[in-house]
Amino acid sequence: QMDYTLLIIICHSIIAIVSFSINFLLLFSMLFFTPRSSRPFTILMIFHTCMDILNTLSSFSSMSRILLLDWHLVFISHGPC
Repeated sequence: QMDYTLLIIICHSIIAIVSFSINFLLLFSMLFFTPRSSRPFTILMIFHTCMDILNTLSSFSSMSRILLLDWHLVFISHGPC
């Protein structure tokens, strides 16, 4: 019997790291390689990318699972937070 909890935590961590990396590359490219003509739109995209990075970091620091045991809902949180 394989422990699926460890597999879920590993998959969650891999997805969070990939998401953070892609958003960081997007932010870097918008800051340094965007032409001046599209600067107003870039400001909105930079804000959106920063919020995605913060969302990814908070998701990476805590993973919640909801289990149904009999008639009770049980919340299990993995991570330092």
